[in-house]
Amino acid sequence: MNGPDPNIRKLNTRIPVLTYHSLDDSGSPVSIAPAFFRWQMEYLRATGWRTLTLDQFLDGHGRGSWPARSFLLTFDDGFANVAEQAVPVLSACGFTGIIFVVADWAGRTNDWPGQPSWVSRHLLLDWGMLRAIAEHGMEIGCHTCSHPHLPHLPTAAAEREVVDAKKVIEARIGKPVRAFAYPYGETSTTLRKVVAAHFGAGFGTRLGLVSKASQVTAFERVDAYYVRRPGLFRWLESRPFSAYLHARQWIRDLRQMGSLH
Repeated sequence: MNGPDPNIRKLNTRIPVLTYHSLDDSGSPVSIAPAFFRWQMEYLRATGWRTLTLDQFLDGHGRGSWPARSFLLTFDDGFANVAEQAVPVLSACGFTGIIFVVADWAGRTNDWPGQPSWVSRHLLLDWGMLRAIAEHGMEIGCHTCSHPHLPHLPTAAAEREVVDAKKVIEARIGKPVRAFAYPYGETSTTLRKVVAAHFGAGFGTRLGLVSKASQVTAFERVDAYYVRRPGLFRWLESRPFSAYLHARQWIRDLRQMGSLH
């Protein structure tokens, strides 16, 4: 009697979308050390994980399942150190991902209005670098024109931030822009409708694994800040990891509620 076909991969009904910002040694909450990033990617490759393209990710969402040990990889803000530190590692591992770009700040530093003083400043990818990365196989996504708190803007201004940025990025890189990430993870019903009209997928910052129940306009993600220890990173496929994310999100919600009072 024949056993199971080893070429058929098992399926998972929930997968992680891993999110990074800057790859540097500053120790900032939005930074991960390049050496640790390299360890994470090499660990994933060695243990049989693989990245999904945006199309594969969305197809799986429609079905409600993805190949086991698959994940989506995203980078917010478009730091130049992603080209220097991440792309060579990803190429060696056979991985790919999405880089979300702040259109009006390409080639500058991440000093847009409202940027907290504790966030370290670093150079951002310029258009030439973004075109090269796109040709290399990375997807370029939209992160607005100026990284504002979108729900604080008048509706028309918020829509311009989203739609105009998409047009600028597409014109500059010569490729369609199909994914959007909300600055600070802040969204609303109106904003999600705008994203639905112009993009195939939207990504927030709510901690969690993606499942069929996830909103296509506001997918959950796993910020690298919450998997900084190797032990936590090795939990990615386990039940305790989902519980851990739920607990961390609960703490974040409590802190946000406290700040409103």
